[in-house]
Amino acid sequence: MSEILSREWLDDVTAWQPPDVRRPGQAVAPNKPAARPRTIHSAAELERLQKQAWEEAHAAGRREGLEKGLAEGRDEVRHQVRILKSMIQAVQKPLAAIDDEVEQELASLAVAIARHVIDDELRSDPARIVKLVPQAIADLPAGSREVRVRVHPDDAELLHEHLPDGDGEASWSLVEDAAVRRGGCRIDSPTSSVDATLETRLDAVVARVFGEDDDADDGGAPA
Repeated sequence: MSEILSREWLDDVTAWQPPDVRRPGQAVAPNKPAARPRTIHSAAELERLQKQAWEEAHAAGRREGLEKGLAEGRDEVRHQVRILKSMIQAVQKPLAAIDDEVEQELASLAVAIARHVIDDELRSDPARIVKLVPQAIADLPAGSREVRVRVHPDDAELLHEHLPDGDGEASWSLVEDAAVRRGGCRIDSPTSSVDATLETRLDAVVARVFGEDDDADDGGAPA
């Protein structure tokens, strides 16, 4: 038989198919896609991923903590500022009263110092009362009669020696009065009186001094 087959003969040849050996009604299962292989990480890679996740969580928590801390800090600062303002206001309110008290204390101190100085001067020169009495009598209205000069008993002795009682319209008499401090006198008449005691004269001086200070603080404007 010839090994060369004619084309016509080959056209009549069909491919052999194996017989279907499945049971009737059995479906053919479709081919499943191959499963993707699972990625297996090394211990070092797992440690790196864990560290990265911890750092990210720590950074997020730190940001949140800082923001919360800043907000709380601002609130605390505002609270402390309010307390400080209220304390300043509480201190400022009584300052005027304190100034008045200080002024009174200074005035009392000035009077005490002046009295001490005057007492020393009177002991060294007791004749000052001799000059004071005529000046005080001159402050009475003209024509005053029945004038009585009240002085300390120690000053009365000096006055008896240096100032004899007046006569006529200027007549006056000495009255010893222990209530009157040395260096001062009180002049009385039926119609008027003159207080030339040491306390009154000192008070007048202090009032003038502190009154001038008040005027200076007010810019010298009249009240």
